[in-house]
Amino acid sequence: MIARIRGMIEDIEDASVVVDVGGVGYRVFVPGNIIESLSGLEGEVKLLTHLQVKDDEMILYGFLSRDELEIFQALLGVSGVGAKIALGILSSLKPDELRSAVVGGDIEKLTSIKGLGKKTASRIILELGERLVMRVTLPKVFEDAIEGLIALGYGRGDSEKVVKKILDERGVNITVEDIIKDGLRILTSKSR
Repeated sequence: MIARIRGMIEDIEDASVVVDVGGVGYRVFVPGNIIESLSGLEGEVKLLTHLQVKDDEMILYGFLSRDELEIFQALLGVSGVGAKIALGILSSLKPDELRSAVVGGDIEKLTSIKGLGKKTASRIILELGERLVMRVTLPKVFEDAIEGLIALGYGRGDSEKVVKKILDERGVNITVEDIIKDGLRILTSKSR
């Protein structure tokens, strides 16, 4: 599986970018907001990717953050939601806006997205509601883990960096206690 891709933007189209990696151009489909972010960007770009294998083709989807990638993958797990609709959702709503709409049961907000009907919007709310509720509480988990490391004698800056790194690597389905354990392991090995 291709987990990430890093290289120079060679071409930008409506729904995809071509990233040159060592002389090979990879077409990566991305949400519209990423197209806007990458327009005019000079230098290297790093995209977290999801590889979809269909019949006789492989399609790469790219995202700037783990949050976007995880939401895209969660959306693909909803019956009736394919990659095109999932990209459309992430083009229209930021991850936090989508969470709020799902957790709040805001069908109107979801159906305002092109290609998303009431039936599919209801399914998204039903199937993703519980998973996304955990993400809404992320800021509290993040802050609690940082405060725990500070209470153990580490500085705020180091604690924030370590907690962010752990959440980026392991995702958000992790307890405060596990974040603190991993954080202690990382910080202790740094100080040796």
